[in-house]
Amino acid sequence: MTASANARTVWHLAGIGLVTGVVFFVQLGTPALWDEDEPLYASIALDMYQRGDLIVPRYNGQLFAEKPPLAYWLMMLGYTLWGVNEWAVRAPSALFGVGTGWVVYFLGRRLFNPAVGFWAALATTTSIIFTVSARAATTDSVLVFFTTLGIYSFVAGSGVQPNIVKCSLRPTNSRTPNQPEGDSAAAASANGERFATNSSWWALAGMYVCFSIAVLAKGPIGLVLPVGMLAIFLLIRRQWESADRWWADRRPWLLQQFPQPEKTELLQPLWQAKTLWAMLLSWLVGLAALARAFRPGRIVQTFWQMRPITALIICTLIALPWYVLVGLRTEGQFLWQFFWEQNVLRTLKPMQGHSGPFWYYIPAILVGFFPWSVFLGPALVELVRGIRSAQAQHDPLKEGALETDGEPGKYQVACIFVACWIGVFVAAWSVPRTKLPHYVLTAYPALGLMTGYFIQQWVKRPERVARFWMRLAIGSLVVVGLALAVGFPIAARRFIPGEEWLGGLGLVLPAGAGIFVYFSRQGRFGHAMASFALTTILFLVGIFGLAAVRIDRFQEARPMMAQLRQLAGSDFQLAGYQFIRESFVFYAARPIQYLETPEQLANFLHQSPRPFVLSTNKQEAELREQFGAQLHLIARRPRFLRRGEILLWAPSTPRAACLANRLENAIRYFHCNQRPEE
Repeated sequence: MTASANARTVWHLAGIGLVTGVVFFVQLGTPALWDEDEPLYASIALDMYQRGDLIVPRYNGQLFAEKPPLAYWLMMLGYTLWGVNEWAVRAPSALFGVGTGWVVYFLGRRLFNPAVGFWAALATTTSIIFTVSARAATTDSVLVFFTTLGIYSFVAGSGVQPNIVKCSLRPTNSRTPNQPEGDSAAAASANGERFATNSSWWALAGMYVCFSIAVLAKGPIGLVLPVGMLAIFLLIRRQWESADRWWADRRPWLLQQFPQPEKTELLQPLWQAKTLWAMLLSWLVGLAALARAFRPGRIVQTFWQMRPITALIICTLIALPWYVLVGLRTEGQFLWQFFWEQNVLRTLKPMQGHSGPFWYYIPAILVGFFPWSVFLGPALVELVRGIRSAQAQHDPLKEGALETDGEPGKYQVACIFVACWIGVFVAAWSVPRTKLPHYVLTAYPALGLMTGYFIQQWVKRPERVARFWMRLAIGSLVVVGLALAVGFPIAARRFIPGEEWLGGLGLVLPAGAGIFVYFSRQGRFGHAMASFALTTILFLVGIFGLAAVRIDRFQEARPMMAQLRQLAGSDFQLAGYQFIRESFVFYAARPIQYLETPEQLANFLHQSPRPFVLSTNKQEAELREQFGAQLHLIARRPRFLRRGEILLWAPSTPRAACLANRLENAIRYFHCNQRPEE
């Protein structure tokens, strides 16, 4: 690598680090933890931290078997370094988010070129849902990082780099008339054989180390899904490079059976029936060609190529010990709940009301990958062109031919790899009945690579992209911005009165779209895309650095629990009567007993030295009727982004009324960021 290339790499890495640092860390620790996931995981980590236990996760005094411990360990490290606060539990996610941006950059460099890597890293890390995961105390950021790093290790050590494979991946040595079909697979191209036999053991070992750590972050899916995707890629590439002419011989036959009709003939029922039959037959032949790639012999060969013994040894050394220890400590209860209920049953039926149709992740990606999702249409077209480029390389004037740096088909392998990554991950998560938008986050680096490849091609050759696509993209940006500017004040008037002005953040998008159009009309396409990136950064900083902080003032758990500890002391017992939220468990820093019946509440009041009770306004009439002489209402706050109120009750004592006044006064001053009156 030359000095100029080294300098460019340093600038790229610094730029990615600066952007992600601003987007992920600005006001990171200011807002309170947001229900449900953040205070849930933070409470589990706090409980393990207080007990000094690295093995058994517990939430609110009960075994919690939904997630492995890696995220909890990182939060415990944050508690050790920075104390028990919001920054401590969110910082690990933000750091791994920055790391993911750098890994995506190096993936783009190796698969395509440095420009693609830079744009891919920006598109990945500044998408809405990735930013949310990088700023949240959850398991997603660390999972995405180690999955992406493992895939990079595979790419770096197994020769996926298309710039090494200068020739077309189309078969160049078809079998002779007297040669058995099976021998053609053995006589694969030199590049394919080098790829299959000379993979670096150390690279694959590093890959399995990363995937094993991902198993500690999310479970078996951290190993099974990426390894399955890589195996499918190897099968497809082996079929592509094996000089198997089966599909190539049948494609002309299909075209001869269905000659292109005249425009007037298309309206005739006979030609419409022929068209439908042609589509069906093409699908059947395509499926047959795909089935040839998944023949048992090739599956076994690919399985062995993935070095399963190495995978077994590394996973046994890294991931298995904790699962064994937690199984022994919980007498198998954790393992049963985790593997059966949280993995198998989530596939078979919707859990916790999170369901959706098979195509659920199409709109989920359009929203989650925003603002960059406005380019997914032309990016997908460009990816298909890249895959088909070698077929048109002998006819550069043919529509769809790809000329990149003077080498048609140079990035074909990379495009196939990215397509496998996106297709397998999205399809795999579409099968389970339980669906959530962040489940496909591990596919976002591939979406970023596809987007970065499109951007690089558009900047160099904008005429390749139809004007319709770019008008649709920029028009979508304008529509979303105006919808936010109009819709947010309407919602704010109902849930967060006084903050309607935050809808003005949506106007950043139309303004950025205008600048993009201005530079594009001047032919300064690099500047246009840079302005789009800057618009994205300003929009995200406005949402998370300003709007989230303003909206956070309406959350109720942190101020209520902080002032309760200040005024009632630290030695108190808290219960929730037909109500409990994860944020109250975290900010109370102790388990909250859930009470369902008046009898349970009566026992709690009788047995606890200093009892306090949480409820909502729905239970107020019942509590006053049943416990009017025993309970005194000391505080009430509007529920955050919901209808109703949250009430805090204390036993009726001579000091109860005074405590109620002091507590309400303290909470009011807390929200105004002033020091409470003594």
